[in-house]
This record gives sequence, C-alpha cells and structure tokens, in this order.
Amino acid sequence: MKLKGIALTFPVCDLRPFLDSGSRVPFLSTPLIERGKTHIRGFGVAEERKRLRIPWRSTDTVFFQCSGAISLPDRLPDGTPVTHMVRRVYLDGRALVRFEFAIYTYPERRYPKTSGRLDEFARVFWEHGAEIIEKGRKSPESFATALPRLVTKFTEMTSQTKSPRPEMCRALEPQLQMMAEASEEELGSGAKQIESDGKVFLNFQSLPLSGKAASVDTVYLTHLPGYFAHPPGVEFQRWRMIRAHIAWLHADLEILMHMLRSCVDGVVDPIAVAPYLLEVAKGLWTVPKINEVDRKLIFELMTILEEVHDNRVSRLLHSLKGSKIPNEVKDSLCTLLERHVSPEASRVEVERQPATDAIFNEPLGSGFLEDVFKHAPLLHYYSNDKTLKTEQPLANKRVVFVLHFLRDLLPFMEGARRLGLEPVSGT
Repeated sequence: MKLKGIALTFPVCDLRPFLDSGSRVPFLSTPLIERGKTHIRGFGVAEERKRLRIPWRSTDTVFFQCSGAISLPDRLPDGTPVTHMVRRVYLDGRALVRFEFAIYTYPERRYPKTSGRLDEFARVFWEHGAEIIEKGRKSPESFATALPRLVTKFTEMTSQTKSPRPEMCRALEPQLQMMAEASEEELGSGAKQIESDGKVFLNFQSLPLSGKAASVDTVYLTHLPGYFAHPPGVEFQRWRMIRAHIAWLHADLEILMHMLRSCVDGVVDPIAVAPYLLEVAKGLWTVPKINEVDRKLIFELMTILEEVHDNRVSRLLHSLKGSKIPNEVKDSLCTLLERHVSPEASRVEVERQPATDAIFNEPLGSGFLEDVFKHAPLLHYYSNDKTLKTEQPLANKRVVFVLHFLRDLLPFMEGARRLGLEPVSGT
C-alpha cells in the first residue's frame, strides 16, 4: 500500500445571517468577495480555483485561505514528503461554512510501500496533524481541540459587532478521507468499486478518535496500482471530482440536520430558513452536466453514498416531520429526500398521512421483532443516553401510552424500560 493523502472536511453552521445579520461582516456573501483583496483577519485572502476542468459548485469556486490560522504537517504519517497542502474555508453566503484541510504527495508516488494500516494513519493525523497559529506562534494540537478553536476564531474575525455571537456558530461533525494505492489483497472485504475499469474503490468506517465523543466518519478512497498516468491526466480530475462530491454531501447533510433541529427547537424561524433548506436539499444528489463517462462514474458514486447515508437521511426525514416548516416546503423537502432512503426506511419514516386502511393492518414480521429499534433510531439513541440510564427517570412511575400506530408500542416500551419503567406499570 502507498499512502497518497489525507483530507479533513469540517462543516460549521453559521446562523448569524438568519438570526442577526448585522453581526456578521457582509463580504462573506460570495458576490461581494474580491479575489486577492477581500480577506478574513487571522485566516487569509480570498482566492479562486485555478483548475476549473471539474464542474465545481458555484460556492466552491471561491475560498479564503486559512494559512494564517492553522499549519499542517510537511510529511504524511508514514514519512512521505508532502507536495501539496490545502488550508481553505468555503462559504455559501448563508449558513454553510466548510473548512477543508488536506496534505498530499504526488499522485503517481514512487516511494516505497507504506508499512501500516490506513486507520492507524488516520489516528496519527487526527492527534498530531494540526498547529494553531495565534499572534505568529504555533501551538501543536490534536484536531479534537484545534477545530473548536478555529470556530471561535472565525466567529470573532468575521464579527461586525463587539459581541461575536459564538452561540450562533456551531461546529458540526468532521469527516476524514484517507487516500492510498492498494493491491486487490489490501482493499478489504467492504471496498466497493466505483469505476467501470475496476481501479477505484471506496470503503467507509465510523472511527473512534481521541477527544471525540462520537466516532468520526472516515472514507477510504483507494485505487489499484497503475491508475495514475505520468504525468497525471483525466484520471486525476476524476479522482478530485470523487473526493469533492464525498465532502460536499457530508457537509450538506450536516447543515440540513442541524438547521432542522434548530427549527424543531425553536431556535430559528422555519419560514425564514425554508427556501435555503430547499436549495441545499436540491443540491444533495445533483449530478453536473459532464461527459457520459464521468456522469456514469458520479451516478455509481452516488449509489454507494446513498447506501452509506441511508440512516442519516432517514433521521433527517424524522426531524423534518417534527419541524414547523410550511407544509408546502416540507412536502417538497420530503419528496427530495425520500428518493435516497431504502424502501423500508421510506415506508416507515415518510408516511405522514396514510391513504388506505391497509397501512393500519401492517404485520409485525420476525425481522421487526428481532430489532424493535430498526425503524426508530432516535428513540434508540435517546433511550440509550448514559446519564438518563443512570438516573432512571421512569422508575417507580406509572405510564399511559397513547400511540398512533401499534408498531410503535414495542420500541416505545423497550426505550421506557431502559429508563426504569416496569412493564407492569405501563398502560
């Protein structure tokens, strides 16, 4: 195996444009950015992509450098020299702020093979890959502590008032991408082919990392030996396009999840954010106008990503049902998202107003009885909370269950039992 690069995508939800537009500097709106002139203090100047052979999204053609805020290693975790470094922040002019940090070596790397596993290298990069720059001084940190500091600094440096409003900028979940050359024997059983010539593969893992309560989504993007030509040609552009789509989808889903939770919790006005949510949702699985070969590649990639994000999209639909977003927008969002969940998840999570009596007579199959939380992921999550399980808030209580569907009774009872309820005390 030969390690080729590591990338970290870190989305941030900035609600200031919706909650207090005067508190954020106006030039963060893309049309107002002047390349080479506009800059964010402590981060860097605005620049434009130079390699435009890939159909980038409009919000990904302009970015701000982050070289004044963070430093990255000059070698990959296996000791290979870094030949290209990325430290950027992209904005869509509204809620999405996406940091991209990456280190690469030459695509056609000719160094000896790497001794080690990709997950081990991911942990090394996570724990030792960042140096935060403050007043010209660098302090080595893990990304677990560096990322929150970056959010704080970004909020302060883009504030137009004395009060930066840090509560309106929320750090979301990061994603790691590990890129390498691997033989067929090194790919692993979970690797999925995404190119017709069978040379590019994807694998996914929720990787426990130090300093993170939740495991970090980690993508292993690998190719067989001989994939890259010398010098790199069209295959390099496809490689970059694959990586970009993976990062975009992760960041967009994180933004949607957080903003819908904010609607449900009454943090933002659903009517004010509804058009933006609809715009982001429409772009989730949009395939750009490209040649037929690349279009087929992106469709294959999207098919794999839909499977990977199935549970996340199902949770998104669940949050959407509980939001106060106007019904016409809610229906449009549901229609967009329903296309990308499995039939089982779609049948359970999306039905808002059953049209026939047949749905009320749904049988409880053996698969449902084996895993009662299969279609109730949020119930499973909250009833498994360590603090609540310790406190046992339902102990010595009598509970009356009022449910719309009988199939909800079993997961609801099991969740309540976890929190101290005795089944005989439920009615």
